[in-house]
Amino acid sequence: MTLDGHCYTREEWEQGLPAARGEDRVFGLDAAAKRLDPPPHWWDAHRRALDEPIRFEKPILMLMDALEAYAHQYGSAYTMPVGDDGVLGDEWLSIARGLLGLLNGEHGRLDAGTIDRWVRQLAHDHGFEEEV
Repeated sequence: MTLDGHCYTREEWEQGLPAARGEDRVFGLDAAAKRLDPPPHWWDAHRRALDEPIRFEKPILMLMDALEAYAHQYGSAYTMPVGDDGVLGDEWLSIARGLLGLLNGEHGRLDAGTIDRWVRQLAHDHGFEEEV
């Protein structure tokens, strides 16, 4: 499994990825779920969707990856967050809002609340102060 350019073993992945995307975000959620015994009922389904996405799960995860990759690439290229760009920032935010809107429809085994939180945190991390 890879995340942010780093290749993780299955054991590392299952133990939780510390702060790679944040403790409460999609891929680093293991640590939060492991504090609960038993883990929440949705956890196993969400994990399976991350590991082997099907149907609607795949495009949702692809959109998430694209949003994150664009924000990182923008920051590297222009040494400022995409949220500070008065033109491209608005477009990035439109895509983020569109992704959140898609969570009102079919999202398979993915936990919509977890993804919603992740998208909002991603926007905040990349310079957006307004509500997503």
